[in-house]
Amino acid sequence: MMDGKIIKIAIAIIILAVQGCYYDAENYLYPESVCNSKGYFAAEVQPLMNTKCKSCHTGASAGGGILLETYDQIKTNSAKVLSTMNHAANVSAMPKGEPIMKACEIKKVQLWIDGGMLNN
Repeated sequence: MMDGKIIKIAIAIIILAVQGCYYDAENYLYPESVCNSKGYFAAEVQPLMNTKCKSCHTGASAGGGILLETYDQIKTNSAKVLSTMNHAANVSAMPKGEPIMKACEIKKVQLWIDGGMLNN
């Protein structure tokens, strides 16, 4: 009779342990670490530039003389954009006065650059 209780308890523990592992998937534990970026300019990079960069890097008074309004301007300055987003040494961290951007946001720009900076 005692053996039956032990078996039932063991089975219950195993079931609970297996169910507890369901949410051990990375996207449940660390939702920010999952980034489904494809590195597309129009859908990912340009909206990011518009949100994070364009307020200072537009028009005649563009910050640091760097314009980030058009595809050609962003492409021309892509290496500098990426290094400032990463808060690399010897560059001004951007966006100015804000913490480092989310890894997925930076990854979007990196994938676009690595993919040949297509105007897609």
